[in-house]
Amino acid sequence: GSLLSRLGDGPASAGSPHASPRSSNHVHAPRYYTIAPQVLQKTNLIRIQLRADANRRAGLSSVSVGLQHSIAEQYAVQYFWQMTWPQMVALVLLLVAGFSASLALTQPALRKLFALTAASCLLWALHIYAPLVEAAWFNSLVSPQAVAATACLAVACTAYMLHRMFGARQRWPLWLSAALLLFIAYQLWTQD
Repeated sequence: GSLLSRLGDGPASAGSPHASPRSSNHVHAPRYYTIAPQVLQKTNLIRIQLRADANRRAGLSSVSVGLQHSIAEQYAVQYFWQMTWPQMVALVLLLVAGFSASLALTQPALRKLFALTAASCLLWALHIYAPLVEAAWFNSLVSPQAVAATACLAVACTAYMLHRMFGARQRWPLWLSAALLLFIAYQLWTQD
């Protein structure tokens, strides 16, 4: 009989089972809740209700219940790999993008290559970071299709940058980019 948490904005309308596309996004971060000892009974029931936009690939992973210290350790590890690590990668990509952009402005001979590197790093950073943002205002601007399009542009920029770096004789950057584009197209096609 005790509510532990309510996340998101709920359904778009009273008759709709789906969340509003302008709602906040809570699908990526792991969740950690403590249950007050005075709430616990001899027999307990934990009820979890999910409502989500299908394009967000929402769902529920495994649920762990136990003593606070052991669950807190599991949560910390999970949070690092699902949230902190991608944020760190996105930050490094943004720093490389800024550095590459400054080199593009100061090195005329390699301007195109550094500009492509900056664009590629910026697009990859956005692609990595966008799913982590829970704010409704951000999710109203960035759709799953926009994130996928960003990934496609990042692949194209990265492939062309690698092609320029390794010369026309090296075909592997083009094959790699084609494989990544096919993978992204497949992911979009198989979304519910």
